[in-house]
Amino acid sequence: MVTKVDKDQNVYVDMNELSRHRGWNFSISLEPARADVRIGNDHIRIYPGADRIHINDELVTLPGTVPTQGYGVYLPLRLLQERGYLPSEG
Repeated sequence: MVTKVDKDQNVYVDMNELSRHRGWNFSISLEPARADVRIGNDHIRIYPGADRIHINDELVTLPGTVPTQGYGVYLPLRLLQERGYLPSEG
C-alpha cells in the first residue's frame, strides 16, 4: 500500500490505493477543502496545507503542513504506524 514516502517520512495516501486496501476509504470535498480518510472505525479529517488533522474527535498536530498531490495527501509514516493503520517496519 505504501508506494511513496517523501524525504520527511510522510506517506503519500492515494485515494485509488486506499479504496483497495483493508477497508480504508478516502473522499475529497471542495467546500471546505478537506480530505476524509476512514480506516475501520476511525475517521481522519485532513485539511490540505494545515499543520493539524482530526482523528475522530482528537486534534493531532503534525510536524509540518499536510502536502497534497493529485488525488491524495501525505501523512506522517510514524503516526500511521503508531496508530496501527500501517505495520511498523521491522
